[in-house]
Amino acid sequence: MSNEWSNKFNVAIAERNPILQSLRITEAFEAIIQRIEELEKLGLPSNGEIQKLVDAIEHLKHLRDLSLDRPA
Repeated sequence: MSNEWSNKFNVAIAERNPILQSLRITEAFEAIIQRIEELEKLGLPSNGEIQKLVDAIEHLKHLRDLSLDRPA
């Protein structure tokens, strides 16, 4: 489903509990990778969705790095 990745991405961004946020980030990464694989199998033009997926991955990486820098 094409919207699943964006829903999981938004949940990860909104999560404030550091432990849960780490889990949500992982779930979002997995959903994004799954969507990329779906698009590759379909071979259909994505109307910019690939760029949105790449941008989301970069944002999640940044968020993950910030959460790793937080004091325990």
